[in-house]
Amino acid sequence: MNRLTGMSMLPAGVGSPIAKTLQDIIDYARELKFKAESYSEIFEKSYPDINAFVTIKNDMIMLNEQLHYYGHFWCKIQKRKTLEIEHSQRIDRILTWTYIHSFGVVEFITKELIKKKNSRTFGEVKNKLNKGLLVNFKQIIEKSKKEKIINEYEKAVWDILREIRNAIVHNNAFFTKNKQLTYTLGKRVINLEYKRNEHLKGDLDLTIILIEILMEIYYNWVKNFLKMN
Repeated sequence: MNRLTGMSMLPAGVGSPIAKTLQDIIDYARELKFKAESYSEIFEKSYPDINAFVTIKNDMIMLNEQLHYYGHFWCKIQKRKTLEIEHSQRIDRILTWTYIHSFGVVEFITKELIKKKNSRTFGEVKNKLNKGLLVNFKQIIEKSKKEKIINEYEKAVWDILREIRNAIVHNNAFFTKNKQLTYTLGKRVINLEYKRNEHLKGDLDLTIILIEILMEIYYNWVKNFLKMN
């Protein structure tokens, strides 16, 4: 059942394990849509012409629409073990693409925000960006830690989120190092772990969980950045 509306989004009779997981992810995407709407106010009050959370909200809408379509389509297909595997692979791919895009939006808007804000602290970074020079997102995170916009733990979260994105985009989702982190998301404790020469392991909803972590930690970064001189 949809936790927000009390209504099932998928047709009656869709009772396979993957369908139940799919429904949970659809519900989750709807919740994150509303969370992104709430977070977007921080941009509307400061720099309304740029807003990462509006784009992430739209990502959640598109994710919901895609998964909802698949749910209706799959219910017409005979349920077989092989189809369950194929369906989970499709869900995973859609979620992965959404995570990559959401992270890219955060990276782009962060640089745009630095260029627009008159900040002495990020003055050197701003000058490089305005000149069209390369500024890696890793450098921005390291600068944020140095200037106490984020703490050591938040930097570790950012590093893992960035490394996951990079591994997916550049290395077929294989990692080049070992790393682990525990993150508290509401009442849930999320354990993120990956190992060298292995894929990221987790349940099918892991990637959308990463999107929520990204939203939370970015919202905190924006709040602290806007307070700086």
